[in-house]
Amino acid sequence: MADNPVHFTGPLTDAVRICLENMAFMSVEPPSRPEDCRSGQEGYSAVLLVHDPIQAEMQMSMPAAVLGEVAASIYASDAEELTETQRHDILAELLNTIAGLFLAELLPCEQAFRMGLPEVHKGDDHASEPQQGHWFFKTDHGCFCITLSGPGWDALAG
Repeated sequence: MADNPVHFTGPLTDAVRICLENMAFMSVEPPSRPEDCRSGQEGYSAVLLVHDPIQAEMQMSMPAAVLGEVAASIYASDAEELTETQRHDILAELLNTIAGLFLAELLPCEQAFRMGLPEVHKGDDHASEPQQGHWFFKTDHGCFCITLSGPGWDALAG
């Protein structure tokens, strides 16, 4: 896989940090070795379509254990007590918030944008080759991945 486009790395990292710090009170950083994040653990994926002003896709893939800890922090509950619906809701809300922050950073000031609702499913689809790249992030509980795909992201490049 080619290197991730550098012009997306800063804004995406900022969006992920702001979201996880504000919603789950967790710090998050890009891992020093992204290859260490490819664990093959069972997990969940959420996909969100951007409809306007570009047509593109953002996906967030998170191992079940990491999602459980993030959701437990948000719900102030034990991870084992969370329902499947609560886990899905949290992953969808995280992706929706990250996508909104990311687009707000990339688009001109006051530019409106329109996104679809995130769709969550069990499984981890970030192994396919995206058009833009995979960005891995690490919390104290493990790693997760954000994938950008679709030609629309090219319109926001640099």
